[in-house]
Amino acid sequence: MSENEIPVKEISELLDVVSEKVPRMMKAVRESFFSAEAGAGIGDAVGSFYKSLIDKGIPDAKAYELTLAFLRQFERFADVMSMDGKKPKAEKE
Repeated sequence: MSENEIPVKEISELLDVVSEKVPRMMKAVRESFFSAEAGAGIGDAVGSFYKSLIDKGIPDAKAYELTLAFLRQFERFADVMSMDGKKPKAEKE
């Protein structure tokens, strides 16, 4: 093969492997994120985050606002993981 030739066969084989493995990997990540254990872990993380802010003297209203922003990061990730090729949802306020 010359220096300027495109390795079509190798690229095709690589894409075959990627198209086989990536969907399985995404499914495993999605299943681990949407499990009961993951939900409990997210609840613990959000609760700990809020408590940490309060313990550090952040006013309740600001701690609540920051905690909602923290939780929205999990929601965005969940939206991305559940899209399955669909367009993302409009941003929630």
